[in-house]
Amino acid sequence: MVSYDAGRIANLQALLDDFTSLAARHRAAQKAASRATAVRDAAVLEVRVALRQIKVEVNALLRRFPHLSVPTGF
Repeated sequence: MVSYDAGRIANLQALLDDFTSLAARHRAAQKAASRATAVRDAAVLEVRVALRQIKVEVNALLRRFPHLSVPTGF
């Protein structure tokens, strides 16, 4: 039979409190990472849309003015 004296119970309670605190911090970090990923993905999408629009405009200009040289990367 195992006995649990007041000191052992206090130690177990402290361990449980530490674990609860660590678990809460871990969940908060995961949520923050998810939000950061969503913000990053939205920004990348905005850049991709803008780049697509720029390419369309540049290609339209090149068709209208064929004497212009093609920019690097087009």
